[in-house]
Amino acid sequence: MSKEDDRAALRKKTQEMLKKNIPTDLSSDDKQFQIMTGMSTTSLRAKWAKGSRETSCNSFAGWVAQAIGITNSVLSRGVLDISKAENEVAGCWTWANTSETIYDDTCHPHAGDFYSGPFPGQQFGHVGVVYDFDEIAQTWTLIQGGQGGPKSNMDFIKWKTVKFDGASINGWVDTAWYMIPGYD
Repeated sequence: MSKEDDRAALRKKTQEMLKKNIPTDLSSDDKQFQIMTGMSTTSLRAKWAKGSRETSCNSFAGWVAQAIGITNSVLSRGVLDISKAENEVAGCWTWANTSETIYDDTCHPHAGDFYSGPFPGQQFGHVGVVYDFDEIAQTWTLIQGGQGGPKSNMDFIKWKTVKFDGASINGWVDTAWYMIPGYD
């Protein structure tokens, strides 16, 4: 088998793991949410009462990284600036604002990839996981923590499918390349 075949198998395995462990949206009241993120509604509300804007997006992404076998990485530690993964495995990070990603519809995240988005006042303020990408519709299905927050008075891990807009994100880590780097 080629490295590309191995990467495709890894992406499929990641999708299966996500669907098995998170078949529906979870709230910070759910035990599975608490196991995956180390957070609960009570702990989050205590932080929010002190002015924090912290949500579960990065801790959930860290759980996913560990579940697929990525350890000792900025990905498994739940860091918001996931572009730092490029320092660990060259070639795994793609900036979303390059001419290649803007004008080439085939240059996009794949199943299992982690993407980074800005947050008001922060270049790296959100991280989520790509479940699937529909090349024809140019939509992506995401599973991501941090889908609540202080205004919701709780947090969520949610599934959603939306039109892909590379200009709205910083970029993504190709987790299959991260785990199986290089060319055949």
